Amino acid sequence: MSATPTHLDDIGALARQGALFVINHSGGKDSQCQTIEVLRVVPRAQVLVVHATLGDIEWPGALELARDQAADAGVPFVVAEGRWRDGSRKTLLGMVEAQFARRPEVPSWPSSDARYCTSDLKRNPIAREIRAWARPRGFSIIVSVEGIRAAESAKRARDKPFELMGRQYTNSVWAWYRWLPIHAFSTDEVFASIEAAGQRPHWAYAEGNERLSCLFCVFGSANDWAHAAERAPGIAARYRALERMTGYTAHQNRRPIDEIVAAGRTRLIDRRAVLPIAAE
Repeated sequence: MSATPTHLDDIGALARQGALFVINHSGGKDSQCQTIEVLRVVPRAQVLVVHATLGDIEWPGALELARDQAADAGVPFVVAEGRWRDGSRKTLLGMVEAQFARRPEVPSWPSSDARYCTSDLKRNPIAREIRAWARPRGFSIIVSVEGIRAAESAKRARDKPFELMGRQYTNSVWAWYRWLPIHAFSTDEVFASIEAAGQRPHWAYAEGNERLSCLFCVFGSANDWAHAAERAPGIAARYRALERMTGYTAHQNRRPIDEIVAAGRTRLIDRRAVLPIAAE
């Protein structure tokens, strides 16, 4: 495989300084690949795997894949979840309902301009778990590891593969870095890395998924929505009902769920016919 993790000199220096490398693991192929690549160059004693659970809108098996990969590698694994102020569990559909009840005159679903799903269900819960893990263990340098790749979109292509995100001065100096170790990897290289490690990706890819996020990601493809509707008709029905209640569509393209699913079925069938991993 031609691709190698980026910024290895910087990573080596931080590892020698005792940094904690936190792998953000969604259960998808890119997370799985980056975990493999990170463990090639970072001491396991300085690695933590964190999975932000999405509850009932998460692809079944995603959490378990992340957990099992961490266990097989002998590194700790933590689950992060969003919470309301009263401590109860926060869910995407619950947030949509709350948004509609609070301000019915504005779109209730997350969008590129209001990605509260990312902040409330992923970024903030993960940051909370990182702090809870790092402080009692004496880690003062954090490297957040993310499986973002340039090939995914023009926006992600502009992301810096390695950067200092900020410093927080409290009882000690906290330095936060962001590292995208497989930023230059192609999709083929991602799957090749997983295969070379003797692992298998999440089962949804063999059934036709292009990406693995929540079941009905607001930025997802029609192909993946068609598969999600096939696998989770009950969740699809809840999306459909919420679209009707709020008067807004879940997907950023402003098309209703049934229209997107219908448009994706042919693509899903065609994709399954040619997928090399589908025959394994």
